[in-house]
Amino acid sequence: MNVTTYRSPEVIVEADAQVGEGPVWDHRTERLCWVDIERGQLMESDLGTGITSTTQIDGSLGAAVPRAAAPGFGVAV
Repeated sequence: MNVTTYRSPEVIVEADAQVGEGPVWDHRTERLCWVDIERGQLMESDLGTGITSTTQIDGSLGAAVPRAAAPGFGVAV
């Protein structure tokens, strides 16, 4: 019988999001990016320093992904 061992979950970003969703790694900046849908915020978290920067938009923000070879993000609003 194969037994799978699971580790306990750990918090890597302390956040007070209403609806935090869609984590994606930004290879350009080496930050974890995610959105707070209800607040219309794009979060960029530096896991080394623990600092999260926020970009606010008007309305809800469903998802955001880093562009492959240029600055900025593709977003679903």
